[in-house]
Amino acid sequence: MQDKTDTTEVDILNLTWHDVKKDGFDDTLILKNGMVLHIQDYHFLSPEYTILQQLRREYIAYGMKRFDSSMNPIVTTDSSNTAPIDKSVLELLNEPDTPQPYLIDGLFPRGEYIGVTGKSGVNKSTFCRQLGLSIVTRQTSFCGFPLQPKHARVLYVYSEDGDAWLRRYLRKNCEGIQHCKQQLSNMYVANMNKFNDGESLIAWLRDKLLEQPFDLIILDSFSDLLNLFNGKLNDNTDVRKIVRQLDFLKSDGCCVLFNHHVSDKAATIGSFQGATAFRQILRTQIEITEKGNQRVVSVEKNSYGVKAEPLVFDLTENFLFEATGETMSRKELTELVANIHHFESKPVGKPKIAPCTQAAVRDVFADSKMLTTTEIKCRLSTQFTISDKTCERWIGDVVALGYVMKIKRGEYVLCEPSIINTLSMNIDGSNGANSEHVDNDEDNEPCEFEPSLSYNNIDGNRVSQSTGEISIEPEHELNKPFINWGERRNL
Repeated sequence: MQDKTDTTEVDILNLTWHDVKKDGFDDTLILKNGMVLHIQDYHFLSPEYTILQQLRREYIAYGMKRFDSSMNPIVTTDSSNTAPIDKSVLELLNEPDTPQPYLIDGLFPRGEYIGVTGKSGVNKSTFCRQLGLSIVTRQTSFCGFPLQPKHARVLYVYSEDGDAWLRRYLRKNCEGIQHCKQQLSNMYVANMNKFNDGESLIAWLRDKLLEQPFDLIILDSFSDLLNLFNGKLNDNTDVRKIVRQLDFLKSDGCCVLFNHHVSDKAATIGSFQGATAFRQILRTQIEITEKGNQRVVSVEKNSYGVKAEPLVFDLTENFLFEATGETMSRKELTELVANIHHFESKPVGKPKIAPCTQAAVRDVFADSKMLTTTEIKCRLSTQFTISDKTCERWIGDVVALGYVMKIKRGEYVLCEPSIINTLSMNIDGSNGANSEHVDNDEDNEPCEFEPSLSYNNIDGNRVSQSTGEISIEPEHELNKPFINWGERRNL
């Protein structure tokens, strides 16, 4: 370990960022007098170490030619301090390779953007908070991956939970992680909703970075961050422009993690809401998928490493991800995601949530032989919680399939043999006055179907409208649920 006596040419404690010529990006500062200072040569609790780290942050924030004191891009004409824009392939290949530093070995590269995605309620925020707590408490691993914190400091900017909920979750989290209380002072939290706009957030973040370095900055969630800048989630230009303003957060090897949503109706993995620019700016994308009471964590993008097999985790009573040691193949995960919101398919039309099947029709009618449109809508809404418009589409579909028949405006009957016989008598006028299906208060209109047209009842048999007789015929295309009404009318 170097002594301060080794650097008698300069008084480290009185240095300013104006004395720095270059940031070496590997804990090295090169001063204008040519002296090279290796920050790690000093004990991390020494005043020299603290001053050099502060010096480096100030130089990065204000001393580089890319930004002025307000962090606005500037143009310089001083060619002596500007590296050439281009270089030959030979020059590029002659440069030495430097190892890629990681926060999480092989997964989260330092100084890059990271994304954690998933549907609502899959505990993305829980995952992010656990990572932050693992860093500040200097855990050796996180979810089975080696963890390599440098500063043991994290900044968590949230938007979806209030302070009360966040405090409650963090208390539970801390019960499941070994730590000393003093370590928790290195994880800072801030409510994104307290900032008036994106500019005020950037100014605050810049001040925090000048105070001290961080291993990880978590922005939860990405969509709320864009709203703060009045950016559009589906606009690639907006996404790139806003994220470019946050590039200074990656200084000193800090990882910037975005928590982002996947559509709740998504049936594929590796997706997310909004513009594709989000994926392009990420070096690593993690997706969390629900599997009953478990969670599956998969790597959907890893620019500097390989995609490991999806890992299965339990959620503990302290709201922590706990590795089970189990993995899934990507094929199994794909099938899991595709079937999470699977509903029984129906022959035609919409909606999926209220299937147009014989069983569903019978359930709706229950012990009633005839129902009005209003009654059907009421029963559908109670059973399936669907909208009025969706109810109307359902009625149209079951009528088209021949499971239900419209006898007049706003009245429908099941296509059961006993009901059809009674209905046929009413149509012929023999029992119309005494029929229980006739409501004198309603406007009686002619029947919607042609008297000569035969049709299928709910059991698949053919019923004559003129006689009401039922004939059982061999199975053919017109007896199947998919009905071509155009062909049948030409019979």
